[in-house]
Amino acid sequence: MNLSPIFSFLSAKKSFLSLWLTFFVLFLFGTILGQTDEIATIASYVSKGDVTTSLIQKYGYIAPSYLETEWKQYPAVRKIEMAYQAAEHAQKDGGKNFLVLLSQDLAKQYEGARHELTLKPLLNESSLRNPISFRHPEINVNSNLADHIKHQILTISKYTEVGALGGTRGVLKHQFGLADTEVY
Repeated sequence: MNLSPIFSFLSAKKSFLSLWLTFFVLFLFGTILGQTDEIATIASYVSKGDVTTSLIQKYGYIAPSYLETEWKQYPAVRKIEMAYQAAEHAQKDGGKNFLVLLSQDLAKQYEGARHELTLKPLLNESSLRNPISFRHPEINVNSNLADHIKHQILTISKYTEVGALGGTRGVLKHQFGLADTEVY
């Protein structure tokens, strides 16, 4: 008799209960100590979903159907790169226009993004009026993006990848000391 599905369910249930109990205890102590705003901020940070996917979907990008199950595990830099390539494939300068929109959006949300040297050329572009079109190439090939585009995508991902350590990019760069070109 195969009991692994039962143990998987119990493990998932235990994880959920553990998370729920943690938030309950934080809420209880926050209420007792009058720290509800701080607790709400921590909870919203911890429970943030996939910021990158939400942002790129805002401009009409939909991940390819063949990646439906793996998409959530993709790092932010790969998601942005795929959207960039789909925009480039759909129209001339589509990828650049896509990065302009992402950069300008992030600059409205994050003060630091306004001062990123890598994003300055994108932030100085005039606002775009035409919607971005996306079309995935029929064959997924590795493209050789120019270094400045790679750096722009990495910089954008810095603001969209969620996690205490800055997501995959942050861990590789800050914990392992890798350069941007190696992280990409």
